Amino acid sequence: MFRTFKIPGFTIIYFLVLLSFLGCKSEDPYEKYNRQQREADDLYIQEYLTANKITNFTKTTTGLYYLPQQAGTGVKVQKGDLVKMHYIGKFLNGQKFESSYDTGIPLTFTVGAGQVIKGWDEGALLMSNQEKATLIVPSHLAYGQYGTSTIPGGTVLVFDMTILEVK
Repeated sequence: MFRTFKIPGFTIIYFLVLLSFLGCKSEDPYEKYNRQQREADDLYIQEYLTANKITNFTKTTTGLYYLPQQAGTGVKVQKGDLVKMHYIGKFLNGQKFESSYDTGIPLTFTVGAGQVIKGWDEGALLMSNQEKATLIVPSHLAYGQYGTSTIPGGTVLVFDMTILEVK
């Protein structure tokens, strides 16, 4: 024999509504854009590396590409260090958009304090005093989807950096 249970109508409706929410998980539009942009940036960077026959790079888990140019002779940069450096900022097509050499004034910032783009905070931690390196920075580690007045949103950037001093 089967037993029958009486379930109030609101319990069934509550259960069905709960199931519909669990089954309809949609991706946040911002997260979808961010994921798609990261994939596009990485493909663009890989094409650039291949076209220029660049093989001496390290890709970090965040998508930053680090290309050592000249080994440092000093202390390794640590989070919280005050770093003085010269840099040249370029687009992947080689067009320069900014340079501390042009002003003659090196940039000084505290590593990890959010004073610079995320790619610089992360890249500086890969470097030592007196080191020269190139960072290829995907847009999510640079100026994101919105960009600046001179750098369009979603732009991959290249920085030639020289650490002059670490305190």
